[in-house]
Amino acid sequence: MVEILHIKREGNALNKQKLSKMERVIETTNSEIKALIEALEDIQKEIIELRDKNKRLGRTESDDWNKKEESSIKEIQEEIIKIEITIGRTEIYKEILWKKINITE
Repeated sequence: MVEILHIKREGNALNKQKLSKMERVIETTNSEIKALIEALEDIQKEIIELRDKNKRLGRTESDDWNKKEESSIKEIQEEIIKIEITIGRTEIYKEILWKKINITE
């Protein structure tokens, strides 16, 4: 009988350890989700700014259409680089992005 109680106590201690580990994983996951949401909001803002800038460039008067198009492309490329930098701020976003790409392929 004493042996059974001892085994139960050990089992309870193991369960508490497992529960504690699970709680830490959940806390980590929640903080990763928050970081991802913040990064996605930043990216969304940058994309909106890019669209607005592209609209403004499209309305610019220019004597030479090629120069206008060239400056528009250059600015868009600069904005894309900014967005890539923002994406790079969160490692979790990269993981989710690559998983999503692999799933869609």
